Amino acid sequence: MDVMKIDRSVLTGADTSKRMKKILGNVIKLGHSLGMSVICEGIETREEEKLLLELGCHYGQGYFNAKPMPVEDFITFFEKRNADVDSGNYKI
Repeated sequence: MDVMKIDRSVLTGADTSKRMKKILGNVIKLGHSLGMSVICEGIETREEEKLLLELGCHYGQGYFNAKPMPVEDFITFFEKRNADVDSGNYKI
């Protein structure tokens, strides 16, 4: 295994519980300590994205970023998002 995927339910629990936030942070650390890429699913708000970044999770998926789309549309979306990040136009 080289990728750890965290379920949305863990993320939403961290919004309301200090204990769940601590569990989420330690799960992310565990994945990194094992040399794994860590991704969280179901990011729907800027606050959830900020929390994950604060805890060291730099990969995520969810409606906050975009809804499911065809590959061709994703390539265009990805290139634009990267250009925005590189130019400083994308703010978290």
